[in-house]
Amino acid sequence: MGNRLGKYTENNTKCMVEVCGKTLIQRAIDALKKYGITKIVVVVGYKHESLESHVKEIDGIESEFIFNKDYDKTNNIYSLYLARDCLLGDDTVLVESDLIFDDSIMGRLVRSEGTVATVDKYSYWMDGTVTIADGDGTIVEFIEKKDMDGDRLNEYNKTVNIYKLTKEFSKKYLVPEMDGYIRKNGRNAYYELVLKALSDISGSRLKAMRIEEGERWYEIDDPKDLDVARTMFSDSDAMASYSRRYGGFWRFPQILDFCYLVNPYFPPKLMISEISSITEELLTSYPSGMDVQCLNAGVTFGIDPKNILVGNGATELINGMDEFVGRAVGVCVPTFEEYVRCFRHSEIKQIDVSETNYLMNEGRMMSALENVDTLVIISPNNPCADVLSFDTVIRIINKAKEFRKKVIFDESFIDFMDVPYTLVDQRILDEYPNLVVIKSISKSYGVPGLRLGILATSDTALINCLRKKMPVWNINSFGDVFLQIIGKYGDRYQEGCELLRKERRRFTERLSEIPGLRVYPSQANYLFCRLENITAGDLARRLLNDHGVLIKDLTGKSGIRDDRHIRIGIRGERDNDRFADALLDVLSGR
Repeated sequence: MGNRLGKYTENNTKCMVEVCGKTLIQRAIDALKKYGITKIVVVVGYKHESLESHVKEIDGIESEFIFNKDYDKTNNIYSLYLARDCLLGDDTVLVESDLIFDDSIMGRLVRSEGTVATVDKYSYWMDGTVTIADGDGTIVEFIEKKDMDGDRLNEYNKTVNIYKLTKEFSKKYLVPEMDGYIRKNGRNAYYELVLKALSDISGSRLKAMRIEEGERWYEIDDPKDLDVARTMFSDSDAMASYSRRYGGFWRFPQILDFCYLVNPYFPPKLMISEISSITEELLTSYPSGMDVQCLNAGVTFGIDPKNILVGNGATELINGMDEFVGRAVGVCVPTFEEYVRCFRHSEIKQIDVSETNYLMNEGRMMSALENVDTLVIISPNNPCADVLSFDTVIRIINKAKEFRKKVIFDESFIDFMDVPYTLVDQRILDEYPNLVVIKSISKSYGVPGLRLGILATSDTALINCLRKKMPVWNINSFGDVFLQIIGKYGDRYQEGCELLRKERRRFTERLSEIPGLRVYPSQANYLFCRLENITAGDLARRLLNDHGVLIKDLTGKSGIRDDRHIRIGIRGERDNDRFADALLDVLSGR
């Protein structure tokens, strides 16, 4: 009945819900037909007339319908039991109707030997029965959700609810066990309980066929599931589907994300384990208030707590600056768009670095100070990965101080420079009260899920005004504990940054060998590139659809002059090599 899907199942059953222009049952039937199955039996109930009409319109199959008149009082054990004659008559592929899956899964199942259950490594989003298999891949346990053990999650495989059942298995084990179960316990149960009972009988056990890397499937129970499925299986405009999410890609483990920018070499496993060990306490406790957050951050970065503010990501702090930046703001473009979007009440005066080969220019920035109230400097710049030297930045800040202008210096990626420096320094802040420094902890420390950033300035009036605009608890307990313990891992952080620099050099050299690609020099954890023979949009679509790789298409971004520029995040060596192979495959026209 699909009650949890609300409006999507008001007039139709679950399997009539469309994903990317095709109903779930149409997709399942197409997969069956592709691998030689041309007869299907559909157990129907809710809204069965429209479903039957829809199935009858599908060419190339013979269809039979079994009506469960008690569909609203029974569960799938009874629906399957009603189809027992079919199970006894031939080998059977059993498919639940609320699934979407890649055709390859069906192909492997049809070609498999014996009685088989399709399973996948258990993940947080999965619900329902799980299994445990022995070393030979034989399922030895079916475990109900209520009996799952939190300490054994790594052992579990989730039933995908796609099975291959031999006639012999159905005749000897499945149908008699269902018959006995229904007689004893009634019809409102799941057939997995029968499979659970059969797993105790060695001769009746199923083999597990595991989902392979890159294969997609999803179970659709509510609008959240439908949204994920529509993104996961969007082939025609997959880029738009993923881009509108602005992250959350852990929902899509088949995607390799080179779009969003993190540090692949931090935090270390020891730090992750330390935080994981107190997950229960963090989930059930309030975080510290703002005063404690500022104290922790002040200690970490070596400045007075009254000169620092912790934000729910750097974006919260940038957004809070809106009323303090004045009537005109100078920004090099292309840039991090939050410095345009968040300053809603100011005129944005663009300094177009495309005119200087995407390099920031000291002279043009000095000239811009004459016509703005605040100048934004991002170094390394995003997306161009260009930097200004320490001396250059100080000269600009000095000039701004003479003109009574503010400078916002964003150093979110500065720790990745070959020779890094920082303006989060008490002496610098004291000397330049016109300076506001923004740093994204999420990007540099590799913890974007924590949403942490800092703002540092000796302008305590500005700090106090921003504090009044922010809630007492603006970051959660996980961010709180991260700030408390980060100091213990200072050496490991420096090691991680050095590993990033080393991998950046190697990755740049590898990509520079690919014909049709220009890689600009980079001092960040990403590469800015120009394509010669393909548009950025076409490349992004090919990489996503053919290789499961997501990149940033910069077409249409302010300051990007054509449709040939992309930004590539730097990940670990293995992922980077997979990306380089995929890129070569597309650019060489294979």
